[in-house]
Amino acid sequence: MHRYLGKGTILGTHPVFGPGAKSASNQNFVLTPTNEEEAMLAGKTRQYLEERGANVSIMTPLEHDRMMTVVLGLAHFIAIVSADTLLSLEKFEEMKKLGGRLLKCFTR
Repeated sequence: MHRYLGKGTILGTHPVFGPGAKSASNQNFVLTPTNEEEAMLAGKTRQYLEERGANVSIMTPLEHDRMMTVVLGLAHFIAIVSADTLLSLEKFEEMKKLGGRLLKCFTR
């Protein structure tokens, strides 16, 4: 971002929730400042979001990327493997009727 935007204060921000959220309350945000000016903005942004009930984490961009590799990558991997397995079963529709909450979650 710094290379391409150049001027101004740039604060990496990752809202870790989908577009269906109705407010910031109980939602997770990650802020990734890389210098003192951005760290000051991150502090103000954190305060603003937390006053609205958000959960805010501040970390380096590298920490963010490493954590998101697991947080998002693992969830996507599990979903893909689960969907592929379920769809390959001969009696999938019958199994859906017998399954509990976890299976229903996977088959939504």
